[in-house]
Amino acid sequence: MVLAEEQRAMERAIAAERGLEVVKARQVETKAGLRTSLANTKAALQESLVALESEQSTLASERSALELARKALESERKARSVVDQEVLAL
Repeated sequence: MVLAEEQRAMERAIAAERGLEVVKARQVETKAGLRTSLANTKAALQESLVALESEQSTLASERSALELARKALESERKARSVVDQEVLAL
């Protein structure tokens, strides 16, 4: 009877070790998957950052162009005002 209990205890210990090995193998797979996912996420974020920087540069250029156009329109308005004043003076 003691031998049978020792045999069962040994079988449980072996089963526990095998289970632990399976868990460790899954953990290695999970870590590899997470590393791949992290690398993919970093690459996607880097691409997004490049795109956003490009868009920011484009918007800054457009803002400058609009400011120049506003100044040109303002100069034109002032010039017309001067002409209108001269016409009224005649």
